[in-house]
Amino acid sequence: MYPHERSLVEKLQGQPFALVGVNSDGDKDDLKKAMEKEKITWRSWFDGSTKGPIASQWRLEGWPTLFLIDHKGVIRHKWVGGPPAEQLETFIGVLVRAANTDLAKKEKAKKIESAAAKTAAKATQAEEKPSEEKNDEQAFTKLKFAKQLLDDGKNDKARDRLQDIIKKYPKSTAADEAKELLKKLKK
Repeated sequence: MYPHERSLVEKLQGQPFALVGVNSDGDKDDLKKAMEKEKITWRSWFDGSTKGPIASQWRLEGWPTLFLIDHKGVIRHKWVGGPPAEQLETFIGVLVRAANTDLAKKEKAKKIESAAAKTAAKATQAEEKPSEEKNDEQAFTKLKFAKQLLDDGKNDKARDRLQDIIKKYPKSTAADEAKELLKKLKK
């Protein structure tokens, strides 16, 4: 049985498949030796006896007992004694394909969800742009008025307007221009 289990582990590497074992031998050292001898590379638990906690909880009636559990945690098949290798591989193949199909559906759903989130983000940005553009327009209108005040020699009022532009529209190019004009006023 171990050679077949080893071949399954190798054959299904990278697939949604895991082989786990429970050993009911009474001696842990014997288990370690058997695992080395049989080249058991999959996870295997020591239960201590045929009446160990795992065997009791799973209500095992004979050895070996094999459970085939799908990717959702549902027991699909149970064999007391080793099942025919072909039958086991057929059942495993069906469950691996089902798991791969579900994984592909989940990946597709994630991509759709991600695309929807990106679309929503773009829509939000598009909604925000008009207000940003409107702010820029307002800032430039105020800047134009401040420049007119400067041309009329009303520097104190112009200074107040320029500072107001910088405060209310700090990221606008009008604010940058207002900063430059304030520098010139200080000179």
